[in-house]
Formats: sequence, structure tokens, C-alpha cells
Amino acid sequence: MMKNAMRKTILLILSLVLCVTAMTSCVDPDSDPSRPIKLKISFYKGGFGDAWLKAVAAEFEAVHTDVKVVLEGKSDMDGINRDRLNMSTPPSQLGDIVSVINPVYFAEYVRNKKLVDLTDLYDEEVENGKTMNDYVDPDFLKFVTVDEKHYGIPWEGAVTGFVYNVKMFELYGWEVPETMGDFFNLCTEIKADTQGTVAPLVYAGAIGGYFINILYAWMSQYEGEEGTDEFFALENPEVYQKEGRLKAYQQMGKIMGDKTNILEGSKGFDHLGAQREFIQGKAAMTVGGTWIETEMKSYLKDVPGFEMALFPAPSVTDDKLDKNGNPIRTVSSGNCDLLAIAEASKNKEIAKEFLKFMNRQEMLNTYTLNTGGNARPFTYEKTDWSDTQLTKFAKSSIEIWQKADNIFPYSTASIYLEGQVSFFPAEQGQPAVYMQNASSLNDAAVRAQYLYTRDYTLAQNAFIKHNG
Repeated sequence: MMKNAMRKTILLILSLVLCVTAMTSCVDPDSDPSRPIKLKISFYKGGFGDAWLKAVAAEFEAVHTDVKVVLEGKSDMDGINRDRLNMSTPPSQLGDIVSVINPVYFAEYVRNKKLVDLTDLYDEEVENGKTMNDYVDPDFLKFVTVDEKHYGIPWEGAVTGFVYNVKMFELYGWEVPETMGDFFNLCTEIKADTQGTVAPLVYAGAIGGYFINILYAWMSQYEGEEGTDEFFALENPEVYQKEGRLKAYQQMGKIMGDKTNILEGSKGFDHLGAQREFIQGKAAMTVGGTWIETEMKSYLKDVPGFEMALFPAPSVTDDKLDKNGNPIRTVSSGNCDLLAIAEASKNKEIAKEFLKFMNRQEMLNTYTLNTGGNARPFTYEKTDWSDTQLTKFAKSSIEIWQKADNIFPYSTASIYLEGQVSFFPAEQGQPAVYMQNASSLNDAAVRAQYLYTRDYTLAQNAFIKHNG
């Protein structure tokens, strides 16, 4: 009898243990009030790295002690986020805050109700009585606005142009060019002064060499503000016949058509390869933007004393006048990168708090200090950066940002948002890859005309199809 009683007692205890274990295993650990709330940010980790976001996250956690910010940064995150959002991934795997790089993806997310409407957030106080509406660049705001509602916030804008070797320029007394005429004269000086041992320019031919940003700048310079706005409105295919587009192609052709201007091998370089050749002193300039210093940080450690700076795309006309006779604007073409909140997020309110927090002036400065002088598309109260440890490159980037007309290539036209037409449709949207195969200056001129004409033809076809 005693053995039976003991056996029953043991069985009862085991049953209770199993029940408790089963109940415990069914509890969501994230719902435990004793655990911090996990705010996941799934973001594109590219040239600007993630030091800025780690710094902002640490500051946010110091204020919000019940929150743990989980960072997930990858170079292919734009595609990963798209797959997750479209497949209705469980919230535990989805980022609460997601980055969006491709504007067509963004339009798709809004149509499919995958992103949170952040319109009210723009009216909330960020600090000192100021709201995001008070700080944000109005040109960028157009990019995140659909039917008068805002579905994201600006993440980064970037400054683009030509990066040059400062000490080499100082050694030979070369001047930073103000016009493209000056630029080609500089190329001649570089070849003569170095007896051909240094090429004027190296670029990342395998990925288009970042020339798209320069093309935007030249086009916008020549067309002026009104003409630029008309083009990005994409109301009809005739905007592809704007003369500024042809002039931009022609300038690119003049650079690439003369092979003595280009470091041998540029056609096959990716961005890192081209930037390494530039830092090694094999070329005096490269095409790029504010990301280079951060992107090449580890490599620059092995080249002590190297100094570089950035100058904007030189004037597309030698008289520095646009098509209307007005002084040419300094133009920098940036990126339309944004951060948004996934509709499926369980932590929408905390995510909103983080987005507000990262737009405080101190956090804007933190971003710029951690990304080699890159600025976010907001009004900075800090305008003098001479008291910082920023490099000459970073300070040159900030100076361009402050003085230039910073444009963000984007259109709210449905034909663009639905991916039926791009801004440079010829040759699969890779005009620089096509142009770099020019055998001579004459061939480059023919190719420039072809790109200009082909763009218009493809745009006509796209509009016919779109309008049904």
C-alpha cells in the first residue's frame, strides 16, 4: 500500500512539473513585463556604416530604460525588407522600423497598407517647441507623401560630386574647377604635370560609376529650378526632350570618350576598387559622395596622411548661365532614403518615439559626426563645424550641403511609382556603362545623342501603355 501511495505521489509531482513546463513554454518572452521591450530596426547598411545608429540607439536606451534597441543591418536589406513585408512575416521576425531605399518599393508598400501613417508624428514636438515639420527639408517631404499623408521620415540625403586628392592638388598648384571647361583643362594639367603617371579620374565602371548623380546635377543646373520640377513631375514624355539632359550626356561623353582622362581598368572596378585606386594616388579624382570616408575607413588607416575633399559637379556651361540666362545653381543630387514603421509592428508607439528622438538636434549632429560629414535632410541649428574633429573631406561635404541646391530625384507620377518608366530608361538605366565603351570623342558624341533620343522613345512607349 505504501509503495502504491508513493508511486501516486511521484506521478502527481511529475504531472505538475510537466504542466508548469508546458505553461511556461507557451508564454511569449517578449510579453514578460520584467524584460525590456525589444525595438528592432532593420536597415540598409551601406557606405555610411552603422556607428551613427549605434550611437543614437545608446542615447535612446539611456532615456528609455525599458527598451532594448536591436539593430539588424545588411547591405541587401532593401530586398529582405520587401520580402518580409510582402509575405506578411510574423512581427517577431519583422523590423519595427524598416529602411526603404527603392522609391518604387515604397509606393508599393503604401498601396498595400504595409506602412504606418506618420502624418500626426510630423506635428508632434521633437524638442524646444519644434516639430519635424519645422525641421524637415520640404523637397524631401514630397518623397514620403502620398495623398497628403506621410509614411516615412528622411534618413539620409548624401552630397555627391567629384572627390579629389588634396595634397596632390596642393603640390602641383591645381585649382578646383568651377566649370566643365575648367575641368577638362585640369585633366590636361594633371597628365602633363605628372607625365602621365597619374590619371585625372578613376570611377566604378562596373556599377555605373555614380555618374547618375552627376547627370542629375548637370541637367538641373541647365534647366533651372522650374525646368527641374517640370521634369520630375513627369506629366508627359516631352520632358525627356529637355536640352539639359542632352548636355549632361555630352559632358559625360567628353570625359569617357578621351581614354587618357581615365585610369586604365576603371570599366571593371566596383566602388571599393575604384576608391582604393584613388586613395593609392593612381588618379587625382574619383566620382562619389559623402559616404567614401566612412566606407573606406579601415583602408584609410593604412594610408596615413592621405587627405581628400569633395567638390560639386562643375557648371555644365562655361559662362555659368542656365538656359534662361540666370546664374547656374550649385546642385548636388542626393538619395531618397527613408525610415518607416511596419504596420505589423507590435511596438508602433515606441518606434514613433525613436523616430522623433533621432531627429533632435543633438542626434542630427551625432549622425553627421559619425558619417564623415553627411547631413540628413533637416535644418541644422549647428552651422559652424570648425570646432569639431571632422576631416577636411567631411567639412567640404557640409559646406556643399549648406550652399548647394540639394535635389532628390523622385516623382509622384503614377507612371513612375508603378515602375513603368525611370529617369534614364535607355540601356537598362545604365547610361554610364554604355558610354564607357565609346572608342573616341566622336563616338561618345554619337552615343550621347543616342541615349537622349532613346530615352524619349522609351518614355513615349511607356506613356502610351500607361494611358491605355
